[in-house]
Parts: sequence; C-alpha cells; structure tokens
Amino acid sequence: FIQTFSHEARTPLTALILRLQSLPKSEEVEACENEVRRLTSLFEKTNQLYAVQNSRLNKEEYNVLELTRNLIRRLDPWFKKNNAQISLDIEAHLTTVADLTLLQASLQAILENAVLYNPNETKEVKVSSFADDDKLVLNIQDNGPGISEYDRMHIFEKFYRGDHSRTISGTGLG
Repeated sequence: FIQTFSHEARTPLTALILRLQSLPKSEEVEACENEVRRLTSLFEKTNQLYAVQNSRLNKEEYNVLELTRNLIRRLDPWFKKNNAQISLDIEAHLTTVADLTLLQASLQAILENAVLYNPNETKEVKVSSFADDDKLVLNIQDNGPGISEYDRMHIFEKFYRGDHSRTISGTGLG
C-alpha cells in the first residue's frame, strides 16, 4: 500500500511543481516549491525504506569516484546556495557493488546533513575513501559541530532525530 501510495502521489506533485515553476518568482512561490520538494523527498525515502526492508536491491558494480562526482555535480547549485565547499580525495580505481539508488540516497543524505546542520558561514565537506582488506571505507568529514555521543547511539533508528536537528524540518529517514 505504502509503495503504491508513494508512487501515485508523485504524479500530482510533479504537476504541481511544474505549475509553480511557471509562475513569476516570489517568496511565496519558492516556499510552495520547497514544500512540494519536501513531500516528494518523503515519498522517495519511504519507497527506499520499503525496498531495503524487503531486500529489493539491484546490486551492480560502480566506480566510487564517478558516482560521487555525479552526485556532487547534481547537487552543486544547492551546495553553492548554502555556501558549501565540497572536496574529493577518492582513488580513481575504487569500485563497490551496491544498489545505486540507495547508495546515492545515503550519500546525498549525509552530504546534505553535513551542510544543513553546520552553523559556520562556509561549510567545508571532504569526501575521501580507501580500500581496507575486502571493504571500501567512505569517509565524510565536515567543519560542523558533529553528532552528540547520545545521538550517535540512535543514528540508525528510523524516524529518530537528535536534539540539535529539531530546528530543521525532516523525517529522520535520511
């Protein structure tokens, strides 16, 4: 039901965002566009959660540097708007086997959080990786305040949001 509902809800949301984009720009129109994007994101996250819980993963091999560059390129306007500087230190030959949609969604959520919850004027985010035996380690560092020790214990709980995150809208599904 949830998967069908989420899929069906995207059609009117897409139509709504297209109509909003055709209107003259104003603060009100921009606020409405942001709310539609938020709803769309919530439905996408719900579908991703459903896929993970039901082991509907489509695993393939991907180049980590290429995947990360493509994601950062897609998010670049948002990074610029939020005064974020992203740097990469990923070896060109590193690959991983993963579900592309879920890996991109996870990486995007972490990158967005590194910027959203960073009170500094310039947000600095560094993405690096290395191979460790048979594992790939992806490291994301930022110049923000970090996550409290207490909140780290709950980081993988669905819908959990730390105390410092309550001032920013979200679901806890990131």
